[in-house]
Amino acid sequence: MGKRKLLKLSCRIGWCSHDGECHTVFEDNVELLKRRLAAVEREATQMEHFSVIRSEMESRIQKVAKEIQLSYATTSTLELVIVMDYTGSMGPWNAEAKTAIMSIIDNVKKDHPCTNVREATAPKTCPVNLKQH
Repeated sequence: MGKRKLLKLSCRIGWCSHDGECHTVFEDNVELLKRRLAAVEREATQMEHFSVIRSEMESRIQKVAKEIQLSYATTSTLELVIVMDYTGSMGPWNAEAKTAIMSIIDNVKKDHPCTNVREATAPKTCPVNLKQH
């Protein structure tokens, strides 16, 4: 059955309220559907384009994040050396100095838990050994 016959039949049996003018309404609807389809296709193309851009941006962000981590790992190194005079004239302050040094080390560990803190012990000839804290 052809398109026009079907449209006229639908008008005759009361499915349509266009008094036999269904072909123009149908053609208008086809044009409307074509315009909508074209709009959806444009939108799909834009979404695909933005998807590619987003993927590229995510890749670049990951690359920059890795570069920052590597840069931070190499530039955020702090080497702190505390030298203490253990000669006889400093004898009265050795215990207080040891307490202060251990406090500094504890604060660094607490404030920077991921930091690698290495402590060196004093030679055996020194009266105070830091490791004994």
